[in-house]
Order: sequence, then structure tokens, then C-alpha cells
Amino acid sequence: MPNALIGKVALVTGGSRGIGAAVVRRLASDGATVAFSYSDHILAEAHYPPDRSQPVFERSIGDALRDAAAKWPYRAALIEGIAARDKRRRWTFPALLADSERVARAILSRFSPGDHVAVWAANSPAIDEQINRGTYDT
Repeated sequence: MPNALIGKVALVTGGSRGIGAAVVRRLASDGATVAFSYSDHILAEAHYPPDRSQPVFERSIGDALRDAAAKWPYRAALIEGIAARDKRRRWTFPALLADSERVARAILSRFSPGDHVAVWAANSPAIDEQINRGTYDT
């Protein structure tokens, strides 16, 4: 559906190759503004050459969240994807930013910039609550 996503912004992690690159291309072809993350090593080995027809902005996900929180403080940024619609948790951009910064601080308290870290978490309200209280132990 060309132009179905005009005015929408999508964030794709791992968007420089494989399935992620295909998702980026599809979203862009449907009109979305697409931001995607990558590592320098992966980008150098990407299967598809970069499209330089549109400007590329070097910014962090944190920068994008801060801008979105200022621009759309009451808009839903993330909605939990569970079957029971009435039980879905929702985050506004400021709430998502606050949770992201809390997780980043927790990671930085245990690791140094440049360390290779794998982050895994089940979609579990119990784990979320432990992270929020600062009692989650890896």
C-alpha cells in the first residue's frame, strides 16, 4: 500500500541487512520515515548499498526518543502486543524515554562503554517491576 504510512516513523533494529533491511525498504516504500540501528561492522558488510536519495541523520535512539517526547508528550509510543486488549500496557513517549534511560543506567552500572553485552528479557511484568525497583539481578 504505497503512501499508507506517510507521517509515521518506524524504528528497526538490525536494519542494515537481511530481514531487517527488507523491513526498512518496505516501510520506506509505504511512506514511513525509517530510522534503523546497526553496528559499523555490520553496515560495512550490508547486502544492500545505502540509499543516499534522502538525508541521513546521525543520532541515537535516545535523541530520537527525547525529540518525540517533547513533540508528542501524550501520544502512545508503544502498546503491549497481547491478545487481551483491555490488559495491554501502553507507554507514552516520555514514559518510554524514562524506562529506556532507567535501563541504560542499570546497564552502565554493571558494564563499561565498549563492552559487548547481550540483553535478554522475557515480556514479563514481574521482571519489569524488578527493574523498576532496581532489584533485578542478572
